Amino acid sequence: MDTERRIAQADRLAAVVSTGLLALPPAPGLDRLTRLASRLLGVPTTLVSLVTDERQVFASQLGLPQRWADAAQTPLSHSFCQYVVDDDAPLVVTDARDDERLHDNRAIDEIGVIAYAGMPIRLDGQTLGAFCAIDGHPRKWTAAELETLEDLAAAVNSEIALIKAADDAQQAAATMRAVLEASHDAYVSTDARGRVLDWNRSAEALFGWTRDEATGALATELIIPREFRDRYTADIDRVRAGGRSELAGRRMEMPVRHRDGRYFPVEYTVQVTDVGSPVYHAFLHDISARRAAQRQLRRQAELIDAAPAAIIVRGDDGTIRFWNNGAEQMYGWPAAAVAGQNIHQLLHTGFPDGIAEVREVLETAGTWEGELTHRCADGHTITVLSRHARRPAPDGGTEVIETNADITGRLLAQRELQQRNRQLEQANLLKLDLMGMLSHDIGTPLAAITGYSELLGEEPLPEFVLGLIGRIRKSAHRIDELRHNVLAMCSLDSGTLTACRQPVLLAPALREAVEALEADVPVDCPDGLRVLVNPAHLTQIVVNFITNAAKYGGGATAITVRAGDTTVTVSVHDEGPGVPAGLRSRLFDRYTRAHETGGAKGHGLGLHIVASLAGANHGTVTHRDNQPRGSVFELTLESA
Repeated sequence: MDTERRIAQADRLAAVVSTGLLALPPAPGLDRLTRLASRLLGVPTTLVSLVTDERQVFASQLGLPQRWADAAQTPLSHSFCQYVVDDDAPLVVTDARDDERLHDNRAIDEIGVIAYAGMPIRLDGQTLGAFCAIDGHPRKWTAAELETLEDLAAAVNSEIALIKAADDAQQAAATMRAVLEASHDAYVSTDARGRVLDWNRSAEALFGWTRDEATGALATELIIPREFRDRYTADIDRVRAGGRSELAGRRMEMPVRHRDGRYFPVEYTVQVTDVGSPVYHAFLHDISARRAAQRQLRRQAELIDAAPAAIIVRGDDGTIRFWNNGAEQMYGWPAAAVAGQNIHQLLHTGFPDGIAEVREVLETAGTWEGELTHRCADGHTITVLSRHARRPAPDGGTEVIETNADITGRLLAQRELQQRNRQLEQANLLKLDLMGMLSHDIGTPLAAITGYSELLGEEPLPEFVLGLIGRIRKSAHRIDELRHNVLAMCSLDSGTLTACRQPVLLAPALREAVEALEADVPVDCPDGLRVLVNPAHLTQIVVNFITNAAKYGGGATAITVRAGDTTVTVSVHDEGPGVPAGLRSRLFDRYTRAHETGGAKGHGLGLHIVASLAGANHGTVTHRDNQPRGSVFELTLESA
């Protein structure tokens, strides 16, 4: 076989690399053998040479020139050992200068190799290189010398095998360590006394103790609750006495203790190795979430059984797989009696458009909902609102979850409700007629009364007549206020209350509202301040506040205005007895009346209407105590 081809064989090259000696530091065992060969054979140079397809690397060497000793390798142009590999046999040379294969090898001139004896180094059936003795002068090797060299080569083989085994074991340990560190499970190993030998990062995270803190400590004191310690120590004693572990190879659960003292459940497995003394290897993971999920599932199962609706799980072919308590109560059949039966045959299901339509919708949309008729165990028929949901089945295929609610009584109630709705619609028409009457039939003559009374009030009439005219005008304004409140309530009830907001100059608008009531209330409002509001709604709210203060607070004492960054707040003050504490939380609710706590009588709609009008204008109304007594009602609007 050609030398280069043998050297380049992939299996052989892999065997050379697998020794680790191409990269490992000098091996003391090999160095002792090269020194021993030099003494026994009386040669200046001995080598342990590993040959690749490009070079020879010296795993151990003695007596090389400094240049080559420092490099610890040569190219194949300087190698005799390559021929030991090529021939897979010893190579013995008295004078390389006379050898047909070696006479032009550069090792003769640059390294001084004249006499050479090399024995194959073998491992796992592959020739890795040569163990060789070199002399700088011609030498005829004796049989005894060659036998000694062969024996030493066998020792080199054994040493390399040991080095490889140690390196393999170290790499395996490093790999195992990396695996354990990357594991999501906590890994804890203990010795025959129960003391911690190893503790990975997941164990640190799970229990709160660092590896350094845990190593050497008793596992029973670190993490095992007191009630479980006897079982653990008894198993250790049994194994230490030569018995077999009862914990090993089983998947178990138990509570463990965290560093902070809390307990939580884990699932764990244990393995025991015994190389001189037993070592326990435990893998643990937190199952708190799983336990919680199990509790949730049990809770859901209980809720399903407690649900008043019938919940049924069936196959696509209608075969009943689950039947809850609600189904038993609704239909009269126990779950054991219906399991495996076809639900449509059992209940004589009546479909609105046939079963084919339901199946088609389930296949395309995954859900179907509608009304069905079912026959119960006692023979009577009920109407149910049924919802079907198609989903993958745990054992493959698909199944349908069917939820049925008895609406037989509800249908009767619906018919009664429809009749009631018709009555309400008629009442609503009457209300709309009332709104029209208030808006036109009452509003028109009321405007005339107000206008004429204002004209008469400007005439030179006797004082007592002017007083009567003023009372007429106030009563007309009061009627108009009530008319607007009723119209607002009707709009609220019909859902048609809207506000067409516009910029309104606030100071004049407030003074006009005060003057319309002929009230003597000072207005403190900065000039030029504008708000976004429906002008009629603004007037109605302020008038209501002033009227409310007159009825319950002895009359309004002031109107003040303060401006914020984007809002403006109008405050109507009074110094009356204030709003009772028990009334404040529902002050702006419908039908809240002050006379409930001894105040003046009212219909309980004014403040509710005010709040609704404010909301329609993107504003709010609030109440707070005045100081030192009384109340302040406030309207907040967006500034314009």
